[in-house]
Amino acid sequence: MIIIMQVPDFNTLKEAGNKLFKEGRISEALDVYTKALGIVDIKDGDKAVIFKNRAACHLKTEDYQSVIDDCTSCKFHMYR
Repeated sequence: MIIIMQVPDFNTLKEAGNKLFKEGRISEALDVYTKALGIVDIKDGDKAVIFKNRAACHLKTEDYQSVIDDCTSCKFHMYR
């Protein structure tokens, strides 16, 4: 038997992460944004947005090295 599971698309994950962030559910938002980065065929500009959003999560949790890392990745994907 083949089971087909629907995989959320980029926009669905981004919006879910945004909603969680606004609700203050930062660690859950971080997980959703990370999952969005696992989508293979997203554009560099979209990846930049997710890295920016993840950096905001890291800032809220005071994980400053991860803020720097995600901002660096954001910059890389913005200018490719």
